[in-house]
Amino acid sequence: MDFEEYKKSSEGTNLLSRLKRALTARGFDITDFSDNVLFDEIENAIYSVNDRRHFTPTANKLFENKYKGIVIRLCICSVAKMGAEGEIIHSENGIYRSYSGASEHPSDILDEIVPLARMKSI
Repeated sequence: MDFEEYKKSSEGTNLLSRLKRALTARGFDITDFSDNVLFDEIENAIYSVNDRRHFTPTANKLFENKYKGIVIRLCICSVAKMGAEGEIIHSENGIYRSYSGASEHPSDILDEIVPLARMKSI
């Protein structure tokens, strides 16, 4: 399954709805975000999960469902950083921000993904 097919599936639209609810619950004004922009964030997060997991999408599955929560959290982090890409250090009114590394996704969340093991033949 490729991402364009996923976007049109009920699973894809459900994930988009879940992301919108999560963003709204956290106080984000998403009125300026089109579904395509949010789907771009979902796609990037899915590819990050698959890369860390060493998972190859199949004809039926773009990514493993058990990582939906992590995909949502990665999307929220990406949206939160919009407009502050590449920010290294920022301090204002007692709030200190520093984005580690060049990745848009925090390594502490990615570290929750268990990589698939590959067995070597002897």
